[in-house]
Amino acid sequence: MVEKLFQRLETTTNRFEVKLMTLDVISRLIGLHNLFLFNYYPFMQRYMQPHQREATRILQFAAQANHELIPLDSLGPVLKTLANNFITERNSSDVMAIGLNAVREISARCLTRIC
Repeated sequence: MVEKLFQRLETTTNRFEVKLMTLDVISRLIGLHNLFLFNYYPFMQRYMQPHQREATRILQFAAQANHELIPLDSLGPVLKTLANNFITERNSSDVMAIGLNAVREISARCLTRIC
């Protein structure tokens, strides 16, 4: 079911709000049921920009989709994208705080494997 939703999301030309709702459902399913959808994380990376509309919700979806069983190889690029796009000197302190909170939340969900 999640694969079909994600495939539909990748090929759709719907409005951005509809894509956000679909991302929300997919991220909740991945996080709650410990599912593996490895294409989801690179897809989310393209929306992880400080100037992106609804950037905080997108970061929330990225955090929701994490669980203890996700390999660190999948999360590493996501954390690097967050650090490069949000946690830099060229951004305001608010943007850096949002990025740090997202990194903290993602790390908290898979803390036992990072340490």
